[in-house]
Amino acid sequence: MLDYFIKVLLFQTLFLAVYDLFLKRETFFQWNRAYLIGTSVVAYIIPALKIEQVEAFVSLNYQEYIIQLPEIMLSPTAVIEKQVDWSVLLFTTLQWVFWIGIVIATVLFLVRLNQIIRLIYTNEKEHRANFSLVHLNNRKAFSFFSYIFLGKEIEPENKSQIINHELVHVEQKHSIDLLFFELQKIVCWFNPFSYIFQHRIAELHEFIADSNSVKEIDKSNYFQNLLAQTFQVQKISFINPFLKVSLIKKRIVMLNKNKSKQVLKLKYLLLLPVLVSMLVYTSCENKEDELKSKTESIEEITFAIIEKAPIFPGCEDAADSKKCLQEQIQKHVAIKYNTSLAGDLELEPGKKRVYVQFTIDKNGEIIDVKARGPHAALEEEAVRVVKSLPKMISGEHKGKKVGVKYTLPITLMIAAENTKKMEATESFDPKNSEIDESVPFAAVEEIPIFPGCEDAEDIKKCVQEQIQKHITKNFNAGMANTLSLDKGKNRVYVQFTIDKEGDITDVKSRGPHEALEKEAIRVVNDLPKMIPGKLGDGKKVSVKYTLPITLMVD
Repeated sequence: MLDYFIKVLLFQTLFLAVYDLFLKRETFFQWNRAYLIGTSVVAYIIPALKIEQVEAFVSLNYQEYIIQLPEIMLSPTAVIEKQVDWSVLLFTTLQWVFWIGIVIATVLFLVRLNQIIRLIYTNEKEHRANFSLVHLNNRKAFSFFSYIFLGKEIEPENKSQIINHELVHVEQKHSIDLLFFELQKIVCWFNPFSYIFQHRIAELHEFIADSNSVKEIDKSNYFQNLLAQTFQVQKISFINPFLKVSLIKKRIVMLNKNKSKQVLKLKYLLLLPVLVSMLVYTSCENKEDELKSKTESIEEITFAIIEKAPIFPGCEDAADSKKCLQEQIQKHVAIKYNTSLAGDLELEPGKKRVYVQFTIDKNGEIIDVKARGPHAALEEEAVRVVKSLPKMISGEHKGKKVGVKYTLPITLMIAAENTKKMEATESFDPKNSEIDESVPFAAVEEIPIFPGCEDAEDIKKCVQEQIQKHITKNFNAGMANTLSLDKGKNRVYVQFTIDKEGDITDVKSRGPHEALEKEAIRVVNDLPKMIPGKLGDGKKVSVKYTLPITLMVD
């Protein structure tokens, strides 16, 4: 979403630059009005577009072929501790800020709208053919839809000119334009260009009204009245004031300009290369939609084009090298992917997919690895695993080695128990009397108990707290600063089993440095003997856990 709004800001910047540099000074007022309204909307639409023909053309020129690999299903292990994920916290905070901003912007809009409505109902009104004249007890003058507000203190000889000016706003429905941008300011209150677009269109409205007004009166008299009048105009962004001091000079300059030559309308053709470049950029620069694509036609079309697909090492003599490559990649990812991450991130139950895109280049190397998933940590892990694939035998087409692009969907099954920080790791059959493997946490009736937690009100919480306390007290955290690690968070994931006897067994770890992995194993092995977990029938069972340990490196 952030990438989308960055593109919107970029495109609106380009559209405004074209307007200010090439179009703003021309007298094609209605054309400019259509340009400002149209481009403000197009800037929100283009980032969501992806023209397949454009992408296909670019891919063809680069001799790059796309293959959809079969989906890989993974099942995360149980997680004992929920670490604070600052990226999730930040995202949640930004969501709240976004909605609070919309609420505040809406309230401010309604307050200003209420001011206008109160003026209509509390002041004397005079209904005429095409509009209603509202008489105010001051020197203000402005219009809003079919209402023209006119101060009683304004000199009688000037009222006719002001009404004619405001009547142009009424007849051309300029208030709709201003309300259109007002709604943009509510929904995208954080976008500064919504305010700039509205300011530009308000200027243009005055130029349009002035150009129509001077058709019926002398220009010099009109100028004198503009300079002589000093109205206390309402500071409301969606009304059309007759006089705004900051606009007087611009209006007079524009009134003195000769009409632009028709040939200068060719300037609007500048919009074409700008639009084309934006479409090419959104279609080819960021392939998020491609990462999410799961159409089988991709694979069929690709293999109809490419003559020889890349080959996984060891698949050279396979009867079906394509199938062998798919199976080997699946096997590699299934072994290497750290599925325990899913439990650590407290994702919603159900299927969570990470889409990975990578290229096997002309030399058989894995390059351009990108991932898209429900969380940045899962994306990073997917990129790491795919980058660790071995060097391949490159693909060929018409006797030439070519790069081949793949999209690989990885699915992680998140059980409902994960929302409670624990998740099943293996299937469990309660009818099986011979249970030698660790069982899913969800199937355990009585969880393993840390010594001293037997009488705790919340045994699970007590176990977690005691294990955390043990790790915090015994882990040599200072060693992290001596290992040349990246600054910030560094996690070590430890997997262990509390067996049927309550002993800690099968301790394994994975982290950013071998020394941290060994230290994690040492500390977990030092955990005291537990009271083993039990099934509903009282049978003791083994339970597997994964423990994430986070170290902050200065």
